[in-house]
Order: sequence, then structure tokens, then C-alpha cells
Amino acid sequence: MPEDDRQQLRLVRDASTKDAAVITRILADGGIPTALGGVMAAAHYGSGLCPLDIELIVNDADQPRAYDILTAQEARPCVPETEEQAPASFQQWRERAPSYQFPDRRRVRLCVPMYELPRTGDPIDDALLPFVILYSAETVGLPLLPLAGEEPSPPGYTRVSSPASTLGDESACVLPTFLYLVASEMHVLLRHAEYHSLAWGQHAAQLSELLRSRSCEGGFDALPGLVSQAHSEFAEWMKCHMQGSVDEEIVVRIKAADLGASMLREWAPATDNGQEG
Repeated sequence: MPEDDRQQLRLVRDASTKDAAVITRILADGGIPTALGGVMAAAHYGSGLCPLDIELIVNDADQPRAYDILTAQEARPCVPETEEQAPASFQQWRERAPSYQFPDRRRVRLCVPMYELPRTGDPIDDALLPFVILYSAETVGLPLLPLAGEEPSPPGYTRVSSPASTLGDESACVLPTFLYLVASEMHVLLRHAEYHSLAWGQHAAQLSELLRSRSCEGGFDALPGLVSQAHSEFAEWMKCHMQGSVDEEIVVRIKAADLGASMLREWAPATDNGQEG
């Protein structure tokens, strides 16, 4: 890889859509399509959460290649400081990741690929650098992303909309539509985040902010109408949970029952009406 190409990742300094677009372009040059995810995506719909990290969606099959591309640009796979030896490959990293214990905000994340950006040499600047988090679309219940250029806005996704003065490379980014983003958070809470865990708290907060955003009419009461009928009981429970009424036995039963059926059906949000930020 030419030296100039290896310096692109050093342009990324904060968790802005503009800086996320740099990574999107780097991965697109390697044939990997991406979309904004998590808090980064929610911010475009008026969520009250502030992105601290660059969160992107990729297809799971592209994760090993993304690892190769980012590490070639001097990004480092996140491992705890207590680890004596860095993983030699993506597969080795993925196998070890469930045992990793982080002391900082990385501990609220699901067990997904996370990267540290190249260091600047300034201790203060380095402490403020965002992490790069790559969620697999399949893990967070989102549609697969087509190859770059195949579709202007793949099903379930929409292009980033920004004022013309700030568009730049941001216009090349896509993000889940509002309804798919809500369904994605519900998918994670139901199938991947253990109740009372730090990851549960993070994703419950993200869902809460989406429902309180300018893009959602009706707030928490709207949730049951935003997801598929098959998951109405869980949606009703989450609505009550966010309003302060909690019956732990119910959610334990719902999650246990869904584990046996999760391979038999797809999570699908209610009909998307094109609602955007």
C-alpha cells in the first residue's frame, strides 16, 4: 500500500460524520460497503445522545477484510492492556474477544470488532480519539449492504442528509432508516444484550432517545406500532420498562422463548413510511 494511502486514517480525529466518511471511503476502496450505526446514526434523527465513537455497519463476511485494511493503516484491534500478546489474525481476535474485560466505555459494547486509531503522539489528543466500532449487519438485525454503487440507497437504508455547506464526503454515507434503526435496537436488546448488563443499559438508552427524538411521534407509546406484530409483547414490555414499570420475570420469559425461535423467523420492522430526520 502506498505511503499516502496509509496516512488516510490519521485524518480521523473525532466521532463526526465527516471523519466517519473517511473510514467509509477507505473501506469502500477495498470493496466493503458501510453504513453509519448506533449513536452516530441516531444523531441524524434528533437523538439526544452525543457520539463518542465512530460506529459503522458492515456485512459479517467483510469483517476479516476490514481488519486487514484498517490494520494496514496502523489501526490497532482493541485488546485489554493485560493481554500480553496481540492477536495475529482477525479470527484469533474474534475467538479471544468474549473474554476481554475493558476498564473504559468499551465495556458497554457488544462483543464486536473495535479498533484504536493511530496515535498522534500528543497524550491529550490521543486520550480524546474515538474508537472505531464495526457492527455486523446480521448481528444488529439490519439488511445486508450491497456493494458500493449497486444501489443509491439499499433497502432499509437512506443517504445522510446535511446542509449543503457541510456535505462534503458525508453525502456518500448511508444510515438505517428510522424504523429500521428502532427495530435494530430492539433486536439487540431481545437477542444479544443480557438484561441488567452494561450493553443492555447502553442500547436501552439509545432506543429511549430514538423514541424521544423529533423523528418519533408519540414517544414511548409509539413503540408497539414501530415493530413487527410478532414482537408486540416485547415492545409493550420495553415501553413499560422505559416508563418505569418493570416486571423482570416477563422479559426473562420473552427472551428465553425467543432464543428457541430466533432462527425460524426474521426480525422485520413495521412498514417503513420513509420517516427520516
